[in-house]
Amino acid sequence: MGADIYLNSVYEKQRKALQVDHLENVYEGLNRDPKATEDQKEEARKAWLEAMGKAEDGAYFRDSYNESSLAWLTGLSYWQAAEHCDSETGLLHLNEVKRWRDHLAGCDIPALTRQAIENGKQPMEPIGDDPKKLLAHVSRAKLHLHDETEEDVIKYFTKKKDRFIKLLDRSLELGEGLYWSV
Repeated sequence: MGADIYLNSVYEKQRKALQVDHLENVYEGLNRDPKATEDQKEEARKAWLEAMGKAEDGAYFRDSYNESSLAWLTGLSYWQAAEHCDSETGLLHLNEVKRWRDHLAGCDIPALTRQAIENGKQPMEPIGDDPKKLLAHVSRAKLHLHDETEEDVIKYFTKKKDRFIKLLDRSLELGEGLYWSV
């Protein structure tokens, strides 16, 4: 589960240019064809996925609802932003796109990452029935290092931030709100 953010006009244009739907149909057809070899199916799958990746470049952003969430790390909420979407089109209003862009641009990813790692080392306090304690617990970003280093995690979130800012900037340049699927 996660948030899927699209710059629809660019995404659809890139999908069409890269023939994503056609490649998907070829792949699905081969999967139903008993005469198709595994190599043919795999080649078609790779071509389709490669085209999808290219179509998404600069037109799509995904953020999962887990420790890898950029929004969670930076104190943003996709659900709260969704309240600023146009009720007919589902597009996030440009003033909210700008607010997100400005907020993310001002975030110190290394400091936020280090704090989230430190938060992850803290034992969970007993919550009981106190909703304020529960809210405080879930609103504090926590990261647990597994095989990655602190520097790896900082690089991951920095790249993710840069990709999202690129999409937000493009939305503002085009004057087109983002489709916000949460």
